[in-house]
Amino acid sequence: MRLSPALLLLALPLSCVGEIDTPPAPEATRTVPGMPTGSTPTQPPIPGMPPLPVTPPDSTPTSACTGVPSPGASPLRRLNSTEYDNTVKDLLGDGSHPSAAFPAENASLSFDNDAEAMVVTGLLAEKYLDAAEALAAKADPAALVPCDVAMRGESACARTFIETFGLRAYRRPLTTDELGRLVQAYSTTRSQGANHLSALRTVLTALLVSPHFLYRVELGGPQVAANAQSLTPYELASRLSYFLWSAPPDDLLFAAAAQGQLSTPDQVAGQARRLLADPRAHATVARFHEQWLGLGRLDHTTKDTTAFPLFATLRASMKAETTAFLENTFWGDGTVAALLTSKRTFVDKPLADFYGVTGPQGAALEPVSLAGTTRAGLLTQASMLSSLATATETSPILRGKFVREQLLCQSMPPPPANFDVPAASPTAVTMRQRLDAHRTNAACSGCHSLMDPIGFGLEGFDGMGRARATEAGAPVEVSGEIVSAPDPATNGTFQGPAELAAKLAASSAVQTCVARQWFRFGVGRGERAQDACSLERLTKGLEDSHGDLKTLLVDFTRTDAFLYRTSRVAEGGTL
Repeated sequence: MRLSPALLLLALPLSCVGEIDTPPAPEATRTVPGMPTGSTPTQPPIPGMPPLPVTPPDSTPTSACTGVPSPGASPLRRLNSTEYDNTVKDLLGDGSHPSAAFPAENASLSFDNDAEAMVVTGLLAEKYLDAAEALAAKADPAALVPCDVAMRGESACARTFIETFGLRAYRRPLTTDELGRLVQAYSTTRSQGANHLSALRTVLTALLVSPHFLYRVELGGPQVAANAQSLTPYELASRLSYFLWSAPPDDLLFAAAAQGQLSTPDQVAGQARRLLADPRAHATVARFHEQWLGLGRLDHTTKDTTAFPLFATLRASMKAETTAFLENTFWGDGTVAALLTSKRTFVDKPLADFYGVTGPQGAALEPVSLAGTTRAGLLTQASMLSSLATATETSPILRGKFVREQLLCQSMPPPPANFDVPAASPTAVTMRQRLDAHRTNAACSGCHSLMDPIGFGLEGFDGMGRARATEAGAPVEVSGEIVSAPDPATNGTFQGPAELAAKLAASSAVQTCVARQWFRFGVGRGERAQDACSLERLTKGLEDSHGDLKTLLVDFTRTDAFLYRTSRVAEGGTL
């Protein structure tokens, strides 16, 4: 039965609108009570070229740390689909993935958790209410929060349920007003003829459509600087668990919050290490890698069956290799250099044959050595090479653009509108020769001189990722060059994929970019000028640890951007 809007209005804290930062607005086809509203966000402009910019939405942070907390913007963050499913599974034991019925998330800066892109449309609001009602209908409130009704009475047990489950749903204790509204919703439902369990399900539905469930609401604690507020222990607990698990706090983290054991950076970092050591962190790290590196491209890549007849057969093996490589590398050596230069990968027999290496004899993935081959690290894996190519041939443009944007954090603007692609020379045979027209055309050369020479270093692999020595009867030339990198030391020529990988692995610009990518994923937005100190400390920690990625994640939880929020007074609100 569709719940009465009056009951939901009674249960939800209407005062929340105006108490919390207003998120992007839903399109109004139906209103879920208490759902915040606002306006559709606009994407910040991407700086043009030249010079080639590093990509923050505002400006490149350059200021030094001053000792005064500077957390940058603190947008209101909605649970994305993964976080929603994980949260209802933790709360209700329901693994049905209700977000499968939700509209697809919008990605920004590669990630699907960017607060400014996470618009609540009318359709999504409708789906939230549908999911809440379906989840509540299946749930057994008496099992979720056991209470002896015969001994304590229904009203007392209802209050216990609301207090106990409400803490877990809102990720903090309920306020007196919230508790009163939810108790009143239970009582009103009972007065209309519903039994005890039905009335609890009404309360459960109200909790699951509350903005305090759907959003990670942070009102903050005391102001510690003109632009910074501390976070409450429960808000820090949620930041930790959603960063590393994409899920709500566990009992130990709730206990740490309740006992004041998240009051120092060391205590927060200690909990981060505990969460990172838990198997639940693996799925979040894998999700980061999939989005940062665009691994989903392979699922939508098509190839000409005449040029690449084996692609459809090997696609799944290619993706499995990269997934296994990232999992084992991060949780093993766990360094940026290992991701880019490792001579060890994971293949099944079909992919081993394709690579020309001695490997497994069956369908299971096994570790193999790439010694004696031209492959090294992520950039030379077939999943990357084939998805960064066209249906019929290689694409140094796409491969170079990937390095620029994902490994150097530089924005490549789109081609000018109504631009005619210059014709290649009639004598051009190889891809390098055909792309000469781009680099000699004034309208093209600015971008193509930055992308193409990087991609040329990977021309020793065809459009499907198979190693090759010739193209159209001519020897493949694999010399390349990096110019205009954020770190001048990264610039220079290289010969082939191994030297390219080594150059990138040694680059402080790549270390900085990897830190930025994790920062964006962790804060749910692009970096701002106010994040300068956080980013400097994060990058220095990565360099000092010789590129250790697990150290990077723990160090992130020590930054101003993680430990504080922008002062609501500075944002024009009230404390």
